[in-house]
Amino acid sequence: MKRLLLGSAMLATITATACTGFYVGREVSADGTVIWGRTDDYLPLNCVNRIVHYARGEYSGNRYAFSCIPDFTTSPYPWDYAGGCMNERGLIIDGTVSAYSSIAATNNDPFVTFEAGGVGEANLPTRLIGNCATVREALDRFAEEIRIHGHDGAEIYFFADADEAWLAEVYSGHHWAAMKLPPDRVAAFGNEFRLRVLDIFDHENFRTSPGLVEFAVAHGFDHWIERKGGLFDLHRSYQLPTDPYGSIRTWFAMRTLCPGEDEFAGDFEPDRRYPFLGKPARKVTLTDIFELMRTRYAGTKYCNEENPASSSRAIGIVQQGDCHVQQLDGRMSPERRITTWICLAAAEHSVFLPYNNSSTVIHPAYSLDQTDGEYRYEPGAAGHRFRRLCALAGFRRWTYAHANGVDGPLEWVDLRPYYGDGVRRYWREKEQALTAAWPRLWNEGTIEEMNRFTTNVQAEALTDAVRLYDDLLWYIARTTQVRGERKQSDSDLPPAPFVVEDRPWSITGAGEGAK
Repeated sequence: MKRLLLGSAMLATITATACTGFYVGREVSADGTVIWGRTDDYLPLNCVNRIVHYARGEYSGNRYAFSCIPDFTTSPYPWDYAGGCMNERGLIIDGTVSAYSSIAATNNDPFVTFEAGGVGEANLPTRLIGNCATVREALDRFAEEIRIHGHDGAEIYFFADADEAWLAEVYSGHHWAAMKLPPDRVAAFGNEFRLRVLDIFDHENFRTSPGLVEFAVAHGFDHWIERKGGLFDLHRSYQLPTDPYGSIRTWFAMRTLCPGEDEFAGDFEPDRRYPFLGKPARKVTLTDIFELMRTRYAGTKYCNEENPASSSRAIGIVQQGDCHVQQLDGRMSPERRITTWICLAAAEHSVFLPYNNSSTVIHPAYSLDQTDGEYRYEPGAAGHRFRRLCALAGFRRWTYAHANGVDGPLEWVDLRPYYGDGVRRYWREKEQALTAAWPRLWNEGTIEEMNRFTTNVQAEALTDAVRLYDDLLWYIARTTQVRGERKQSDSDLPPAPFVVEDRPWSITGAGEGAK
């Protein structure tokens, strides 16, 4: 969720809710790691992220070294908006997936804006990650920050360490709930709160703000599964009615991960409250989550390209500012326990690259900031180099206002298979090589070897992104045919799809530009 400044004579502030979250418990992942992923979507795109490492004391006196994925400093707001946070103690904190709170909750306990001193996705993750060693410590500080300052918006946070993983939902200025996630289940969700039932007597697996249930009762918006048993219906009480903007992503991702479960079978039902957790049909891999972050529902009636009448919100959209997938292996020592796979552009036509919580060195182009003037294209920034390639590869349609010289409806022609499919195939092969090579280095390599590997891979991927952009742009220049104001015909399409001239990656980490 990003708050964006728009307008002409007068700037107006709007809220754009756009992220998608994924959880895989360690008992159902292919390699025994906890997996958490999030697409960080901007509607419209107003910034690009970077990778930053802070040593102890470098970020407001932080106690622990940590890495994160913040916005450029020149984004419209002077806060980090940092996701994908991980520290040297082996703790993950990620924020956020945005949601929609009930009007009754926010009317009676309004959100507190950042300008008024509130905390939220723009500043809370970095406040916590540099000063907390465990999930329980982070949840305690999370609760205290919201109690003292109030929260800015309806958000969903994720916390994980070697022992446990938690999801926390913030419903109003001072009220929230958190649940310990089971290790044998998966979850995936769009912009909607996912916690269903709060067991008010189970203090080991649930935590809440003081008076959360009493607040709902006092203002008449409480719902119960079983009042005598203390089973409070969080979702009906604190969530707006289900919206297909978020729930179609929940349904499609959960149906993909859990095809054997009846709750996700059949066609999408816009008004249905789909379950939060599911049991996957098989062990879930990193690639499964990567591909879900790219999906546009191909092969279904919900795919916008295959069914122009569909208005379904896809997971893989061109406005993804970054996507990241974090793996936590509790069997390892804390300082190397976490690997974040970062994609600094839209996942559909880009690549996920690994770096570890032990990493102290990042290729300069990936951490480059923009500290002066207005937000603009920065040719030295890796995020912008990847994004411009995605803009070309994801170019979806030409429109024509005239058909054979006669005014009529717009004609739509899908060009993504011609422009983007070759780029996608190229990155997929490189990504497969990375996911195959990384585990051995993560388990057996020294910290210096991991640093060298990740920075070399970053350099090599950046070189390829520049080359692919130039090659694709030249292909478009050579194959574009527009013949006056007549209806598009098959003869005007490129004669053949764009094909990347392959070259081997030095996947062992001997690429140019490493530090």
